[in-house]
Amino acid sequence: MASVAVEEPKDYIYCTTEEAVSEATAVLNGSEYIILDSEGQNIGRGDGKLSLVCIGTPHAEKVYVFDAVSVTKSAAASGGLTKLLGDENIRKVVWDGRMDYLEVMYTWGVAMKGALDLQIAEIMSREAARGERDRSRLNRLKDGFFSSINVVGNAELFEGLHLVLGMQKCLEHLGLDKEFSKDPVVQAMHAANRTDRWMERPLSDRLIAYAAQDIKLLAKLYDTFMDKGWMTASGLSKLADISARYVTMFQTRSQSVAYNEKRIWIVLPLDILVAPTGRTYTCAFCNRSLSSACYEFDMSGRTFRRRPRCRLCHVVSLKRGRSAGGWVNA
Repeated sequence: MASVAVEEPKDYIYCTTEEAVSEATAVLNGSEYIILDSEGQNIGRGDGKLSLVCIGTPHAEKVYVFDAVSVTKSAAASGGLTKLLGDENIRKVVWDGRMDYLEVMYTWGVAMKGALDLQIAEIMSREAARGERDRSRLNRLKDGFFSSINVVGNAELFEGLHLVLGMQKCLEHLGLDKEFSKDPVVQAMHAANRTDRWMERPLSDRLIAYAAQDIKLLAKLYDTFMDKGWMTASGLSKLADISARYVTMFQTRSQSVAYNEKRIWIVLPLDILVAPTGRTYTCAFCNRSLSSACYEFDMSGRTFRRRPRCRLCHVVSLKRGRSAGGWVNA
């Protein structure tokens, strides 16, 4: 008798119909918080397209993978999902949710609300929970990107600047990377810039499983951050306020593309951890409108001057051996 191949049970639920979306959102709406990630073609870029929105319950006990292509075809299905995404009372755990926010907004016209960004939480925990001193922050910047600049000797220029970590690097720092391994085939696809494969239908089980796994990774990081005291229940409200500034940083794909071309993604943008106040100025390099705390000022004679570039863009220019642009009247 010929042997019969037994299909491994899937640890996610793939939602392509109105009924499946309705059942999933009923569960998610009743969750204490949800965990969110998305996949697609160059999401957040000029030719960005949303393929999947993956959402899990706490601890990734249930993982739902929503096929954005199918869901968009049904007003009822997309309406149920967008109501969930736009509900600020339902916390959404993400890792650098800026591109997720953009693609959700472009695809369904809804602004995702209630983000808790773990990338921000990791940065905030360095001093508050781990006791890192300012010298450690500066050394992290030097070792991670600004090796050719005397960072410590120019500490005033680097005030408020923080190196960001990717999710995989954070898993490695916590020793969790051995527990979860990324599919090398899909990683190679991304390395070859073949993100267009996410838009193929039917979508392969391999790609769907890869997307679902990121929810498990985020769930593990969330639980670990809470266990280590990197996040606390009392601090979630503040984290949500900061996360909202971060994920909504770009309102158009062109803004995201322009910022990416400056190649300053490795450092947290200014005016994120601290809410901007008072007069703002537009940076001549990144084109963001930023508070005066983000600039270097100088008093020459009776003239009050400032750099045309914010301090982040200024030190990035120095790193690349380019002119910082002199001074302009403040």
